[in-house]
Amino acid sequence: MEQRVSQFQIAKAIKKEHKKIAWFIDETGDVSRHSGMNFVLFEKFANKIFGFKPIFAGASIDSSKRIEIIENCSRKLTNLSDFFSFKHKGIEVGKLTASFYLYLEQRLELELSDLSNIKLRNILHDTLFSIEIASRVLTDSGIQQVISYNGGYPPHRAFLQFARNNGLDVISLEGGINLSRFHSILRFCPGFDMEEWAYLHKLWPTIKDLPLDAKYISESRDHLLAVLKREATHCYSVEAGKWNSASLNEKFNCSAFEKVVLVATSSEDELKAASICGVNHITDSLFNDQIEWLNEIIDFAKANTKILFIVRIHPREFENHVSVMASRFLQLLLNSCPENVKVNLPEDEISAHDFIHVTDLLLVALSNLATEFLMLGVPVLRYCKTIAYPDDHGYLSNTSKKIYFDDLLQLCNTSLSFEDIRYAYRFNAINRSASKIRLIKSNSIATVQCLILRVLYLISKCINSRKLLYIIKSLILIQEKKPEKGFINTPLEKSYILEKRYSTIKDKESLIEDEAKTIKLSISETHKILGLEGL
Repeated sequence: MEQRVSQFQIAKAIKKEHKKIAWFIDETGDVSRHSGMNFVLFEKFANKIFGFKPIFAGASIDSSKRIEIIENCSRKLTNLSDFFSFKHKGIEVGKLTASFYLYLEQRLELELSDLSNIKLRNILHDTLFSIEIASRVLTDSGIQQVISYNGGYPPHRAFLQFARNNGLDVISLEGGINLSRFHSILRFCPGFDMEEWAYLHKLWPTIKDLPLDAKYISESRDHLLAVLKREATHCYSVEAGKWNSASLNEKFNCSAFEKVVLVATSSEDELKAASICGVNHITDSLFNDQIEWLNEIIDFAKANTKILFIVRIHPREFENHVSVMASRFLQLLLNSCPENVKVNLPEDEISAHDFIHVTDLLLVALSNLATEFLMLGVPVLRYCKTIAYPDDHGYLSNTSKKIYFDDLLQLCNTSLSFEDIRYAYRFNAINRSASKIRLIKSNSIATVQCLILRVLYLISKCINSRKLLYIIKSLILIQEKKPEKGFINTPLEKSYILEKRYSTIKDKESLIEDEAKTIKLSISETHKILGLEGL
């Protein structure tokens, strides 16, 4: 609910650029169906306040048309080939549906039996309904811009894609990715979230040498602390701080080797789901896939017995007990590993970050661990480019396998400088906080209004009036959160005003000094959680 209110606050700030904005709400779709919540009352109320044109899926297409669409699907989509190639009014419905379904199910392949699965059918039908609604409502409507929350959800993405195909501006508002401030920071994406990342990477070379305000560095630290303490639902690893050098040495015999390299795999189902829709998280890769990468590492390990390689298979691979990828990884690792290649499994209950105690180098393709280990002072070697971070994040070596393993040997004996750690903090801060829409507490008058509304909330709760309760809760949230003043200029600027903010800084040296102090304090705090004080 809180993020739904936040969407309207942000949209209100950009409304001056576009007079007629449509807001698509799939109140009958999968999200409402599985959450058991109906947001119609709130959406009507909020749209009226902020002056948008709400488009409700339930009210925009009648039941007879829904039945017709469902029956047509049942007749046409009887095999996987037809399903993947299925388009409706220019939108690749089959691929959108398959991608999202496989992601939810944490699988790599769609099977024929899935075509009759109710979950997949619901996603497919909701997506078709949204396209049908878009074709009716947006054509010759005078609407200039379309907004929806969660542009990755197929019905929303299809609606936005139809709008874009017909020349309209589209905005996707996404949840925050700073896990310590998940509900107070939003991503404002003109287009889709991948385009926002691409824009940030384009901007990075021009801003990476500019200091950040201490509050953004602190928020960068807070995100890392939330990950270490496992305070957010999106953390795959267990809580950090339970293992140290001695216990890890006992488990993996680390002290018998001169160097320790942690190899962190990526979750294959997420990569596969994105690729179905044409989104390639990994590009310009030195290896064809992670199996080839691991095979090459095993061969290298056999010839370099003084280096211990600890392979950490992504925990997501094990959440689905029939994971094809996890079994492939395990079969490879358990059947052909030399003594200096060990496997870290989820049942070990070791946080990836606890390996900081013994790790000299981290090897990854695509993982948030890359940024987090850089922030903690560990070198990172990558074998491919990715949309997740720029090319100079860590060390990119993707020209030849010989050079890659030469770089591995060199980086095992390399320590990160403070400036390397500073860059990691800056990137993490900009990526997760400083370039995003921020929401702050409103003024004192609104605070008084909130107190009054909270009293009414308690009264309505006592008299068990659900409708009154819902309206009052909406009012409370709308009053409590407002966008930071001056942050958004126009949607065409993609909400990035970082260059403008830096251009007004008078005392850059002072800011650099403050930034360094904050980073050093942050390092001290994270090291304390990991038990690294004094090391």
